[in-house]
Amino acid sequence: MLLSQAAAAGHVQVLQHLLGACLGSAAATSEPAADRGARAGGGGGGPRTAAAVVATALLSAASCGRVEAVQALLAAGADPRAGDSAALRAAVIRGHEDTAAELLAAGADARAQLDAPLFAAVRRRRSAALTRLLLDAGADAAARGSTAVFFAAADGGADASLPLVRLLLSGGAHAGDHLSIALLCVSASGCTEAVKGLLALGADPRWGGCVALSAAALQGHAKAVELLLAAMAAPSHPLSQPAAAAAAGALLHTLMVLAARAGHAEVVAALLAAAAFPATARRAVLQGALDRGQWRVAAAVEVTGVYLPPWLHGALRLRAWGGLRLLAAARVAAWALRLSAAAGLAAAGALMVAGLWRGELGEVEGEALREAVMGEVQVIFAAGTALRLMGA
Repeated sequence: MLLSQAAAAGHVQVLQHLLGACLGSAAATSEPAADRGARAGGGGGGPRTAAAVVATALLSAASCGRVEAVQALLAAGADPRAGDSAALRAAVIRGHEDTAAELLAAGADARAQLDAPLFAAVRRRRSAALTRLLLDAGADAAARGSTAVFFAAADGGADASLPLVRLLLSGGAHAGDHLSIALLCVSASGCTEAVKGLLALGADPRWGGCVALSAAALQGHAKAVELLLAAMAAPSHPLSQPAAAAAAGALLHTLMVLAARAGHAEVVAALLAAAAFPATARRAVLQGALDRGQWRVAAAVEVTGVYLPPWLHGALRLRAWGGLRLLAAARVAAWALRLSAAAGLAAAGALMVAGLWRGELGEVEGEALREAVMGEVQVIFAAGTALRLMGA
């Protein structure tokens, strides 16, 4: 125990003194080696061999990154492969590059424990330097089915992920489906730079039925959605062909509806820009957005070809959020008073104009929108009044 404590603390002189006591020649003392090892190690837990005590000390020094202590232990005959190169794996997990280099130079096995040091460098430390060091020492980038590629691509941001992926691929790893599965992970998290990088490295946006696109859309990551849609629309991509594009239409429509319900206006806009949805589909999304008060979603819906009163059309085009809130209040009031549809629209238009006059909207929006609604409101208001007088 004393030897391990000195090694972990980096007290080289104390360590060398204890090593002398533990590994002294038989000529210096007649004490059995097992007893000498137990005494240097602290004496607890029963007799231990000197080699086991020194190996434990090497593990402690490597875990703490004590390079000089590691060098002293190796010079005293410590085995860098003890415990299936446990000291190397401990140094890599803690990110001690210099210590790992010393152990590898002394003969530690870079492929120990089914290439555990390499997976520790990739998954635990996100270190390209450690990964390169292990690959140069003989670690197998394709070990365990090249799953290191997935861990490198799926964990962390693009700055850490992409260099690791490139390093592993250049070291002999096989991409397989790992990049496409990782694309799903980074799309769901909205890491656009990682999405862009994985697409450039060959990740397939169609994998699993376009699950990466679905994940990005449902989580509201509009930039990731745009990148995935652009990749799917590339001339070389199968989804750009007519038959495949028709098959993808149902998926895009479903994603648009779900994104609209979740209030992801930017995603709705990206999906509408990528596909020609019929007017009925756009009107359904628009109506649902207005009913839920999702004004930004409503404004994102392309309204060309969808019948709307001119003042509502203008409000959407101008992103007139204040006016749209007044419209919602007017619709509720119209239902409560059991007015006819025309009278309800008239009340909505009148409240919008009142809102403009009260400064609910910006000056530029107000002037443009006032011109769009005044004539329409006067006509519909007159019709609504007539209908009420007639008992409609």
